[in-house]
Amino acid sequence: MSFYKKNLGLIITAILLLAALSAGLVFLGKKQAGRTTATEITDFNSGKMTIGVAQGYIFDAAVKEALPKAKLRYYDTRELAMRGLLAGEVDAVAEDEASIRAMLRSTDAFAMIDGYLTEDAYAFVFPKTKDGEELAKEYSSFIQKKRNLGELAELEDKWFGKATDNKQSEDLPKAPAGGRTLNLAFYDTDIPFSYVSAGRPVGFDIDVAIAFCREKGYGLNATGMEFNEMLDSIEQGTYDFGCGSVTVSEERGERFTFGEPDYYGGVRLVVSATVKNRAGQGVLNRFADSFSVTFLQEGRGWLFLGGIFTTILVTLLAVVVGTPIGMIAYAASRRGHLIVRMVVKALVWIIQGVPALMIIMSLYYAFYRDLKIGGILAGVIGFALSFGNDLYGNLSYHAKQLNDGKTEEDYRLYAIQGDAFFKTLLSAERTGIAFGFRESALHLLKMTSVLGFIAVQDMTKVMEIIRTESYEQVMILTATTIAYFILIKAAGGLLSRIRYGAEDN
Repeated sequence: MSFYKKNLGLIITAILLLAALSAGLVFLGKKQAGRTTATEITDFNSGKMTIGVAQGYIFDAAVKEALPKAKLRYYDTRELAMRGLLAGEVDAVAEDEASIRAMLRSTDAFAMIDGYLTEDAYAFVFPKTKDGEELAKEYSSFIQKKRNLGELAELEDKWFGKATDNKQSEDLPKAPAGGRTLNLAFYDTDIPFSYVSAGRPVGFDIDVAIAFCREKGYGLNATGMEFNEMLDSIEQGTYDFGCGSVTVSEERGERFTFGEPDYYGGVRLVVSATVKNRAGQGVLNRFADSFSVTFLQEGRGWLFLGGIFTTILVTLLAVVVGTPIGMIAYAASRRGHLIVRMVVKALVWIIQGVPALMIIMSLYYAFYRDLKIGGILAGVIGFALSFGNDLYGNLSYHAKQLNDGKTEEDYRLYAIQGDAFFKTLLSAERTGIAFGFRESALHLLKMTSVLGFIAVQDMTKVMEIIRTESYEQVMILTATTIAYFILIKAAGGLLSRIRYGAEDN
């Protein structure tokens, strides 16, 4: 009874938290149950419907015109809009038809509603200058010719069809001696029109640009960027032309010169098939349905097993590689030449201050991104350095536990007989060192779980903000590394002061 009296406040807090969590689940259940059961485009023209749109595009205008009664919810990116749809935040998302079709090739999580909000034409954009207008005329003549020959239809079938093994573009053409090279700005995440795959620009629009330059004898340089940045660069005349499913509109016609449209499509609504199928179900039923879809229908269970295997593999290899690294580093810091000792201690100091994930990312993008097992190699090396650093600290700490005379005697003995010092140290501090080794290994297993389930599965998607072709993004990685290095060193210094202050007291 005394236990309940002493912990009454804690018990009441726990009960209130559980009640709040239950209420939240019930609210979410009602909210999700109310999410879309609409199957016709006209069903979304209601004040009860919320349509998600990405900012900076024409999607909101299309919704306002076709579905004036529907509510709008804005997202910073198209990817965030789709995540919001899956989370049940909106009833549908307005998107380009071609982008929806590309997405549906790789997932069954979404469904497309029949009918268009708007029917649009997509075209390349050119600067509103004399040179830009001349190039646009030349390009338009090329497009008309390719359409009449049926070659544009072939490209549409390649990029918008169901086949998944042909989504590659040829190398960018080089200009002949004395020839002109055109600079193309393209929206680099606009699948399937223009995006980056394995470090190369690919897509429907990229194929069109390559074919145009080859036929006209131009060289081609292509630079990927965000959509609005691409439009601004064309308006300013920084690039010769730009692409990325740019919708032709009167408003944009005041800023750019449009080429002949290379694709006709429009804006349509996409809904979450999972949320739609779960409409009206309770929380437990929706959980069971979600489990079935995730692990059975979509086969993601194999990905989880693969992630577990990767986690264990990386952990074991990191321990095997990191153990000699830590022992050699410790031995060199004690026995080596003065310069060697200084270098080793400096490297240890740096590794202590840089997060393991930053080391892995740097290794991956600098050396291993083009290798099939590049993610695993970067993970093994990065975590091996981290584990070796932990072992270095473990050995250093327990060496200090020996009495002064014994320590000096062991150092001299080690200098003469090689591994005798390690034998003496491990004999005297075996229990403590073994405990530290085990804890470091368990901590490593926890860290590599992130690599196993996320990073190694597809580092290019997880770290999609990192683009090796962009110095700006490399600068972000460098700045983040430096910031965390300073933070960790400052926190370490503060904690050391607290510890020593406690010992002095």
